[in-house]
Amino acid sequence: MRYKAIGFDMDGTLIDSVINYEKLANVEFDVLTGMGVPADLLEGKGDKDSILAGLKYLNSHGNDISKKDLEKKINTRAGEIESESVHLAKAYPGVDKMLTELRAKGYRIGLLTRGQRMYAEKAMGELDLLKYMDALQAYDDHPIGEQKPNPIAMRYLADDLGVDVKDILYVGDNLWDYFCARDAGSAFIGVASGANGRLRWERYPEVTVVDNVADIVEYL
Repeated sequence: MRYKAIGFDMDGTLIDSVINYEKLANVEFDVLTGMGVPADLLEGKGDKDSILAGLKYLNSHGNDISKKDLEKKINTRAGEIESESVHLAKAYPGVDKMLTELRAKGYRIGLLTRGQRMYAEKAMGELDLLKYMDALQAYDDHPIGEQKPNPIAMRYLADDLGVDVKDILYVGDNLWDYFCARDAGSAFIGVASGANGRLRWERYPEVTVVDNVADIVEYL
């Protein structure tokens, strides 16, 4: 076999999910301001910088919360937001059959998602897809900043699967999926099932794109 393992993104790739991404994008801001951090200290900052700025303010104003516990608090809230409509999630057509075929062919199968573990396990479990996974790497498994598109995320998945990153074919609907795989040295196939379809892939002609994740079987 050319590859030893097949890795998948979750939302927009394996499952068609319903998530309030606007609320999710503001989770750090909402949690930190809810703890008393002034909004102007957080405006214009990314996730990691917001947390560091918030932590510094909290620690200097009588709250000795650690970075680890603050991240856990934020991640827990993010998982709650992601899980609000988990009952509406559906597997894309052919996913169950595809995963069955991959297992039969001897591939190890992994999930690498920016979703929280609580949400990922719930969504995949309710759709009866968790049973196919040999490894699951979620957002809150590692410190903030080590998730996709950081290539270290793919290395974590490879370690969990017991293979080298070069032996993984990763499948995703998002540019962050591609950048993570590319920069880690893994192969990649894009799917057009996400929000922007094939449009997002037009600037990257080197990427093989399929309409549905189940179509990857014919490329193996």
